[in-house]
Amino acid sequence: FASPVVSMALSFASSTLAFNVAPSAVFAPSRLAAVRMQEAAPVDAPPAPPPLPKIKTMMVGDGTLAGDMGFDPLQLADSPDKLAFYREAEVKHARLAMLAAFGWPVSEITNFGGLLNGDGRAPSLLNGGLGNVNGVYWGAVVALAVYWEKFGLDQQFGSKDVSKSPDY
Repeated sequence: FASPVVSMALSFASSTLAFNVAPSAVFAPSRLAAVRMQEAAPVDAPPAPPPLPKIKTMMVGDGTLAGDMGFDPLQLADSPDKLAFYREAEVKHARLAMLAAFGWPVSEITNFGGLLNGDGRAPSLLNGGLGNVNGVYWGAVVALAVYWEKFGLDQQFGSKDVSKSPDY
């Protein structure tokens, strides 16, 4: 029977031969450098947040809006929020004016509802004839305008309706 040291040496030598390593390399001093601890990689600072959109930072006279010549003598738009509100109101009124500019001649050409004056003009403050328009029509126009404006204000400022609140 072999001693435990000899059997351990033989099993060690056979395991090194199994890995194709020369036995002399197993007992030779290591040529590899000792393992060194490295400093941890520096942690990068979190990336800076993206810049605010122009609508949140624009002011009258800074040139971000087309046609901005700095004309606000009453200082109505003294903050970016007010300027954005007035800008949106201006766009809404411009769109309404474009619809009116299209609708006036179309109403005179088509004479929808037979409301034209005797001389062929559409009823208006300047032409007269607004008394001939049905009151139900004016009520529907005002109701539609209030609904449409409420919808826009709810989108801009959020709904104040308690029944739709997520806190219930």
